[in-house]
Amino acid sequence: MSTPTLQYEPREAAMSSLRHRAARLVLSTIKQPETMTCVLLLVALGVGSSMSPFFLDARYLLDKTSSYIPVGFMALAMTFVIIAAQIDLSVASGSLLTAVISAWAHSRGVPMPVVMVLSLLIGLGLGLFNGVLVAYLKLPSLVVTLGTLALYRGLAQGWIGDGRISGFPQWFLGIDYVKLGIVPLPLMLLLGVAAALGLILTRSTFGRKVFALGTNESATRYSAIDVARVKLGVFALSGLSMGAAALVQMSQIRTIDQKQFRSDELLAITAVVLGGTSIFGGRGSILGTVLALLLLVVVRSAMGVANVRVENQLAIIGSMLVASVLLSDIFSRINLRAPKPIGLDPGASNA
Repeated sequence: MSTPTLQYEPREAAMSSLRHRAARLVLSTIKQPETMTCVLLLVALGVGSSMSPFFLDARYLLDKTSSYIPVGFMALAMTFVIIAAQIDLSVASGSLLTAVISAWAHSRGVPMPVVMVLSLLIGLGLGLFNGVLVAYLKLPSLVVTLGTLALYRGLAQGWIGDGRISGFPQWFLGIDYVKLGIVPLPLMLLLGVAAALGLILTRSTFGRKVFALGTNESATRYSAIDVARVKLGVFALSGLSMGAAALVQMSQIRTIDQKQFRSDELLAITAVVLGGTSIFGGRGSILGTVLALLLLVVVRSAMGVANVRVENQLAIIGSMLVASVLLSDIFSRINLRAPKPIGLDPGASNA
């Protein structure tokens, strides 16, 4: 009579499966664009702190971030636009035109609360104008928004000329100085909007349609999704960001002139792409955009500490945009070519 032997294979197999899943989780986390953005953010903070002992002061960094809130609003909306495989080059010019009209309306006696609503409506109108041309006239968004970039800025410059408009009520000015603890109110507003838009992008039907559109427009059409309405929706959101950016800018700067919002579309697009959103559409996140915006704030602050000229700063930001697009394309190709690991097929255990 033989003595039965204990069988350890199931336990060993379970432990091996657990280790394999943990390894997959670590690798998937490392491969996330947000992880790389966090690493770059830490590196930028380290470089900045080596230049100045005050660079890591929380108040300093929060105040610097507050000045980028208008760009932040543009970038959050731009995330939707780019995920949908579109582009909006007119956000900065549209923000300027919205600010000029709103400031002019107030100078003509329109109450500031009405002007605040008017600013959002003007921005929405400018975004819808872009959206109609793209969605219903089927014109390329690159060409349309390149044209409206010049159109909106030209109208703003013609409206205000070489002058400036100020005289806003005291209660409206200095939004940066309103703080919860040490956190400026504009930053809290941006984070609140980011959280809301993040939920819309990941949990709503509209968000799923945006991803579907950016992944494959033809397949989206065959899925009975109204592609034109989705395109119109992302450009309407971009328009609302113009209105929000204009209001924050008026409160922060206290005056409006034609020199404002220059090259802000470059910063917004860079924040989106640097945060892991594919410039070709179909992939991206609000979290990545927020992290990349913080990275840009730190990088530009470090360049300011190093006395880098503004022209050179823009060149560096442009280089970051090109590099992020290039790396995104390379990683996408690698992921497409990577073979599926043996034994990870969910159906393999049933074979």
